Amino acid sequence: MSQLVFSQLGRLAESLSTRRAGVGLHSSVSPLVLGKDGTLTEGSATLAALIGPLSSVDYLVLNEM
Repeated sequence: MSQLVFSQLGRLAESLSTRRAGVGLHSSVSPLVLGKDGTLTEGSATLAALIGPLSSVDYLVLNEM
């Protein structure tokens, strides 16, 4: 399972570096949601659109459900 998490973190890092290069809009990228079981999944685009304008930093959304 840790292999899967590291694989997804690698993709996240790739996504963040692409975003910093100005290739994508911050609010158009779905955040990754970290669940209580330690898995990462894509969050909703609506949530990204709400959070994106509030902060220029990259983020992870913690899932409390």
